[in-house]
Amino acid sequence: MHILINRAALLRAELHRPPSFNLFTLLRSGSDEVRLHSRYLAFLLNPQGAHAAGGKLLQLLLDALNIEGFDCHDVTVEVEYRNVDILIRNAKRQAIIIENKLYAEDQEAQLFRYLETLQGEGYQTYPPVYLTLDGRDADPRSCLGIDYQRISYAADILPWLEQCQPWVIREAAVRESLLQYIDLIAKLTFQNQGHAYMDAIKQTLRQGNNLLVVRDLQKAYIETLKDLQLELWQAVAQCIEVKYPELPKPFKAPTAAIIDRYYSAVRDNRHFGLFYELGSVSGAVYIELNHRFYCGYYCDADTHPHDYSRLDALTALLENNGVSSNGLLWRYTTELNMKNPSDEHLMVLTNPEKRACMAERMADDLYDLWSSVSRLCDVQSRD
Repeated sequence: MHILINRAALLRAELHRPPSFNLFTLLRSGSDEVRLHSRYLAFLLNPQGAHAAGGKLLQLLLDALNIEGFDCHDVTVEVEYRNVDILIRNAKRQAIIIENKLYAEDQEAQLFRYLETLQGEGYQTYPPVYLTLDGRDADPRSCLGIDYQRISYAADILPWLEQCQPWVIREAAVRESLLQYIDLIAKLTFQNQGHAYMDAIKQTLRQGNNLLVVRDLQKAYIETLKDLQLELWQAVAQCIEVKYPELPKPFKAPTAAIIDRYYSAVRDNRHFGLFYELGSVSGAVYIELNHRFYCGYYCDADTHPHDYSRLDALTALLENNGVSSNGLLWRYTTELNMKNPSDEHLMVLTNPEKRACMAERMADDLYDLWSSVSRLCDVQSRD
């Protein structure tokens, strides 16, 4: 095993392509579904876009997805219309819904509601397009039995983007942005390494019992991710306890068993974390994990309707990335993806100093939310 690891390390040092400059990730998180991916895809799909390709890019995607009969004349493309990530519609009142899911979880009856809304407005709809990194299925609670088309960035969007290149070649700024976006998608879907590196690795795995060793390493990799995640949670809790003693003890915290479940294929294996009573109102603030970490607050609307309404009002005042299924605020706290960590994420997790800095950032974010709620609730009480 030691020889295999050394050989792989040498190949990586010699042939691995390091991350290149990318304006998208410089200005936005690479996993920002709405403000980066949905907006850029909508720009390309819009026949009136500054790419000067007219409706050709849209037609290329429709052809790739075998969507027939959609009229590409008088088309409008919108982001976040009625909460639909990307809506494509035309003067003939035909509509295509694209639900863009990198890491966020499906909401209750989400695809069903979008389709119902557009049909209620008189549009002829196609099965919604459900776009993810790897082509996973939508949650049955989101689609509620409706027909939908499952596509992926890896197998569908990346080839389409490459098809778009010749059509924007004369627009220098668009051409360069498309190249960088292709690079970003290749990185997010782990397709950003050249053939030389992968071919050398594959040839190495054919030798001796190396393939058997790698199977053991895959298991050890997941077990190590579990250990590192538990250490990160413990570091966050410890940082909060030391730095913010005014917070109560957490009444819920991740355990090794919960984290073990997260890396399994069972249902409902996400949405766990650290939970702290708000104190000023009924409810709690939390840091939770879907695939990325996010913080937020909640309150039971049935048992505490007054406190819920106060928190609901605060959601409009505080910075957020959206609202949870109970209608209250949540926002991302780090870029770390614990399910499919990038090279950069693995470097953070394995470096004690970087991991401690990340834990402190998460602790600061939770405390900021807790103190903001307490302060605004005090103002409400005085008013």
